[in-house]
Amino acid sequence: MGIVWDRRPTEITLAALLARLEADVDRVARTSGMAMEGAAKVNAPWQNDTGAARSSLRGFAQRDGDRIQIVLCAGMEYSPFLELARGGKYAIIWPTIEQELPQLRAALKGILR
Repeated sequence: MGIVWDRRPTEITLAALLARLEADVDRVARTSGMAMEGAAKVNAPWQNDTGAARSSLRGFAQRDGDRIQIVLCAGMEYSPFLELARGGKYAIIWPTIEQELPQLRAALKGILR
């Protein structure tokens, strides 16, 4: 996309550019978190008994000072078993992150072009 000037370059401050960049990165992080949640819920390799494990999957972004964290997690007490037992046969957290990482990288690169 590149830079599109909506004002004369002399009217744009560094603070304004940084604020725009920060807002764009926040948007990409939130979108990525939601995409990871959706993909994990669709692709979870286990059979549902109650649907609780699948519905407990959450993807979101959160700000921690200067950092933005994209989180994908599961909220059932047996979620670690699903992720780690049987050689990771039922794992969904890390496989989803790996699957979604190229789209996240591309979106972040798109911001900087």
